[in-house]
Amino acid sequence: MAQLGWDGCRNARDVGGLPTNSGRTTRAGTVVRTDSLHRLSPAGRAALDGIAAGLVLDLRSDWEMETLGEPHPLDGSPTYVRIPWIDPEAEALRDPESEPSLAHIYRGSLDRNGRKIAAAYRAIAAVPLSAPVVVHCHSGKDRTGLLVAVLLDLVGVPRDLIAADYAISEVLLEITERPADLRTPPEVILDSLDHLDRRYGGARAYLVRIGLTDTEIDQLSARLVGSTIEAVVFDFDGLVMDTETLDFRPGIRAWLTEARELGLRVAIASSSARSWVEGHLVRVGALDLFDVVVTGDDVDGHKPDPAVYLLALSRLGVAGSAAVAVEDTAHGVAAAAAAGMGTIGIPNPYVSADELAGADVVLDSAEALPLREALDLLDPAEDLAS
Repeated sequence: MAQLGWDGCRNARDVGGLPTNSGRTTRAGTVVRTDSLHRLSPAGRAALDGIAAGLVLDLRSDWEMETLGEPHPLDGSPTYVRIPWIDPEAEALRDPESEPSLAHIYRGSLDRNGRKIAAAYRAIAAVPLSAPVVVHCHSGKDRTGLLVAVLLDLVGVPRDLIAADYAISEVLLEITERPADLRTPPEVILDSLDHLDRRYGGARAYLVRIGLTDTEIDQLSARLVGSTIEAVVFDFDGLVMDTETLDFRPGIRAWLTEARELGLRVAIASSSARSWVEGHLVRVGALDLFDVVVTGDDVDGHKPDPAVYLLALSRLGVAGSAAVAVEDTAHGVAAAAAAGMGTIGIPNPYVSADELAGADVVLDSAEALPLREALDLLDPAEDLAS
């Protein structure tokens, strides 16, 4: 966690640099938490503009904006979105006497504001991973604190570090002498995370309960810790295309769509001729689904020689260790492995599953699992959901 020198905002911090239980570290420059941006000086505003945020998410309610009496400094910008954390309909039914402490208020807030909270997380998940997200409320400690704490718990940051990140707000805001319910005691955020465990089964289960999809949750995880997998490379004959039916094999089109949703690059590495491969892809309107198409025309050696995969990796700009090959033959699996890639084997009508035993993962078809779950099987400790 690094405090940012945004003049006028005392609680502006990058949540990068925190270790996770899996040995990874939260990425810097992807999520910034702060207090209200209304306080930014011209120099502070220049610092904000300098990060080129893809989203500035304001969690304040309508009444707060009316009380403030002035527009948000980014009002009218396509990157500024206000999604109130507090659901006014649910808030109208709240019994304040049932929530006598800040811990009770936080628990109740997570329970009753699920519709609005889901909208906030969904907005974050929709932002390209290359663009930073800035989240704020009034002081950047309660609503922003909860939103960030759930994200950090999702990716496995130890809870003592989550509590420390939350608690530093009262120091930065210089409110350490105020009553506990106006500060950020670490035990309050720990209680909130324990509440998610007890009532929902943890942060991920909570996000599912309030309506987020697995893909959206994976995007949130990838924003904070990235993914060890950056690209998926498919063989063509008998795998991507069934050359007898002249269509995609079952589940492949869904995998291609899911790969895009996960922010993965997608390629074909085939020993067949380019005219054959691209001709079929053009016929079914699928050529633009792939970032790179490498064929036997581009290399001297054919599989199990790794040349076609090595060229695909070079054109994708990723290392073999950051890519997975989806293959339907033993020599294809061998070629991908020689290129340093993880491998998923899917048998075709002429190749049995036993013949693909050299692959890291063997599935009956692409319909057997969503792509995300298939990739998770390659290394559960480093899966996309962290």
